[in-house]
Amino acid sequence: MPLAFLGFHPFAIVATLAANLAYQFFLHTELSPGFGSFEWIFNTPSHHRVHHASDAEYLDRNFGGILIVFDRLFGTFAEAPDGKPLTYGLRGGSASHHPLRIAFSEWSAMIRDVRAASTLKQKIAVLFGPVTRKKASAAKPKSPTTGRAKADAPQQTDQWKEIL
Repeated sequence: MPLAFLGFHPFAIVATLAANLAYQFFLHTELSPGFGSFEWIFNTPSHHRVHHASDAEYLDRNFGGILIVFDRLFGTFAEAPDGKPLTYGLRGGSASHHPLRIAFSEWSAMIRDVRAASTLKQKIAVLFGPVTRKKASAAKPKSPTTGRAKADAPQQTDQWKEIL
């Protein structure tokens, strides 16, 4: 239900959205100083990097967009490792560089898995179970063009041409 119908002033709604957008921008920076007790309650850039990591030990971690305290309470919190770089990207790699295929490939895979599941319990597990049900056993993310691990794959500077 829109907040204006609940009596909130439109300026308050827009100001809150702007503040949230600014905070989300802050979370996506490389800023990494210690934030003291602030980081026990609120999400920080280092917490958010763990959320985006594709390493098996960091899957399904740090869900809080603003408050990290609930992840700490419910056991989904993971601290960023000291000195160890995180791996980002798709766990199983991607067969394409096309943005729509990348965006919807996991949805397609889930639909295939639901159709292949024989019981209702299995279908629900596919839709609502943890990502680690299948994906965590995968090796390092693969390059879409070579199948090699991303760290070993040559850098391609003209990937944008495939979109056109």
